[in-house]
Amino acid sequence: MAHRNRSKTHSTRREFLTTSAALAGGSMVGGYFLSESRAADGPVRSANEEIRFACIGVGGKGQSDSADAGRSGKVVAIADVDSNQLKRGEKACRLYTFDAA
Repeated sequence: MAHRNRSKTHSTRREFLTTSAALAGGSMVGGYFLSESRAADGPVRSANEEIRFACIGVGGKGQSDSADAGRSGKVVAIADVDSNQLKRGEKACRLYTFDAA
């Protein structure tokens, strides 16, 4: 098999695989040390530990959905085009987790 003249920008398949394996191994080792240093800082709190809900349309079925959401997490905002429904929804959400401003 004749070898072609290759410029410095081209590499052989063997060189590519060797470089790729070295980079993959290095990234795994680096990730290990990075995770160890983070563990020393104490437990990391997951963003999923407290679910936050924003409820849009809190009249009728939306009111019961908002109440269910309040039992499962924290209702942080409610919205409705009908101001009367909004007031009722605010009262219902306050029973669980909603803090009105």
